[in-house]
Amino acid sequence: MRIAGTISSGIGTLTSAISGLLGGLTLVLVIIVIGIYVASEPQLCERGVAWMLPRASRASFYITVCDMAVSLRRLMAGRLLGMLIVGVFTYIMLAVVAPLVGIGTVPMAVLLSILTGLLAFVPNLGALISGVLMVLVGSPAGLKWVFTPPSSTCSSRTSMAMSWCR
Repeated sequence: MRIAGTISSGIGTLTSAISGLLGGLTLVLVIIVIGIYVASEPQLCERGVAWMLPRASRASFYITVCDMAVSLRRLMAGRLLGMLIVGVFTYIMLAVVAPLVGIGTVPMAVLLSILTGLLAFVPNLGALISGVLMVLVGSPAGLKWVFTPPSSTCSSRTSMAMSWCR
């Protein structure tokens, strides 16, 4: 009796997980299809929204849409330029400056700089994620080095910065 209840509970959990996964995949597919549809014919959507407005307001609507399009293009150009600058500067710092200041060579500097440049598109989380990736890749022992508690023989100030001393 107990085994049957456990099995039915497990099956219920499995079916709810599968339905959630399929629902998420379906949502992603719908978003992609609508995005492609809107990107292929943006004027169709623009005319559809303008059709819902009173005729007297349509001219000002089209002017506003054109101004918004120009502003968004400038925003995207600025974002892309910023991403390029962040990626190049990160590469210079990891590949050129790090050995000069005594840190040593950082493994996968090119990959880290590309990821940092791409993550610069995300306003707040991008810098945090790329910083965590650089610490994990650049540290000698990965997470063990980052989370090692300070040893008793080192001073507290030194042990926070260099947890490898014993």
